[in-house]
Amino acid sequence: MEPISGRLRRTLRAIILLGSLYTGASLAWSAAQPPPTRDLWEPRPLLLNSSPGPLSSANSDHDFGRLPQGSQVSHVYTITNSSEQPLSIERVQSSCGCTAALVAEKNLTPGQSSAVEVRFTSGKLVGPFHKTVRVYTRPEGVLVLSLRGSIQPDYLADPTALNFGTLQLGAEISRTVLLYPTRSEALWIYQASPPPDPSLEIGAPVRVTGGYQLKVTARGRRPGPLVGMLSLSGGASVPPIFVRYSGRVVP
Repeated sequence: MEPISGRLRRTLRAIILLGSLYTGASLAWSAAQPPPTRDLWEPRPLLLNSSPGPLSSANSDHDFGRLPQGSQVSHVYTITNSSEQPLSIERVQSSCGCTAALVAEKNLTPGQSSAVEVRFTSGKLVGPFHKTVRVYTRPEGVLVLSLRGSIQPDYLADPTALNFGTLQLGAEISRTVLLYPTRSEALWIYQASPPPDPSLEIGAPVRVTGGYQLKVTARGRRPGPLVGMLSLSGGASVPPIFVRYSGRVVP
């Protein structure tokens, strides 16, 4: 009778051989398969109304373009009952308090349209904006109306960053900032506000050709970095202008 140890060794060899053959066949099959198409891995764009609902709009996205600071604008969307049964508009929800919506007709028969007037108040907002208004219906459904644009500030700063370089302890250096209007009717009412660093001093604005000029002085009162942001206010209803500053005080 053959020893058990010999039979066990042959069994292990057979198992290892079968495993190698299976692995090789799997790798060969994988190599023969075409790679996945690229669009499976790319993020897909977000569609506001990708799912069809009972309510539709031919143009649910409106671009106001570039608007002056403090603008109050409105746009009228046309919404339509695209279902085969009557529906009612239950509520309208805006994404922020700067946007309000008014629906002309809340009960719509199949195929009937209504107007939705959306009003936008920019307030202190500066730069690009994107707001939405959601219209909820019964039977259950939701239509998203989109409005976007960009608020151009009344005044801009040049430069937008001040570099004081390296200051010796006890020394001082000054830089100037020009505040210039983006439209002729813009009015700048400067309100003095203390700079965030006691080593800085902002002088009173001086009227020059093209706008106002501010003198910013840095004093080397203590060793260390001078890094931060200046907030230049133009009035209670006007967004501040931000100017970065940097430098270092050495002994």
